[in-house]
Amino acid sequence: MKPSPGWVTTASYAYTDAELTSFSELVPLQPPDFVVIDRSGNRAPFAPRHLFSLWTSKRFGGGLGVALGLRSLSDQPIAEDNRYSIAGYTTLDAMVSYEVRRLRLRLNLRNLTGTEYATRGFGSVSAIPARPFEASLRAELGFGKRRTIEYVTLDRALSTADFVSLHVPPASLLRVVDRGDGGAALRVGPDDDAPVRQVLRDG
Repeated sequence: MKPSPGWVTTASYAYTDAELTSFSELVPLQPPDFVVIDRSGNRAPFAPRHLFSLWTSKRFGGGLGVALGLRSLSDQPIAEDNRYSIAGYTTLDAMVSYEVRRLRLRLNLRNLTGTEYATRGFGSVSAIPARPFEASLRAELGFGKRRTIEYVTLDRALSTADFVSLHVPPASLLRVVDRGDGGAALRVGPDDDAPVRQVLRDG
């Protein structure tokens, strides 16, 4: 979803009703004794019933970009016996990026609110705590020649003569489709009815 130019928002929700349909567990007692317990019908471990995520980003002029994300999970058992569960939690993340020529900087901020929660269980009676607030900075620097892609919409399919007059080598074409009349058409994207050509140039 794009509410406005440069602004992109994505959201997802999942409902999972995971159940152990046929599962038996061997539980040790005083060695060498043990007992087999049927866990069928219990919830599957590490399968929250509700999972929701939201991510929105905005790109501004001058190479600046910002983003904000939310992730929420419901409680989840940590073992097949369903004796203990990890409580549900919600975290908030953010990102700031800046691009100038061949340099790209990206600052990631995770768990902005410092929410305390557990991520996984260890065995059947303990859980592993998640990281608190965390910040990381990433820098990318490009080298060599850059290739700029330009898409130019055409009102008709391209023919072999068009390729010659446009000086576009076949190796630069994204996808060539046979029209069935001896000619060819370039097409790109989800709309196969829109012929286009692709020009690659070194920058």
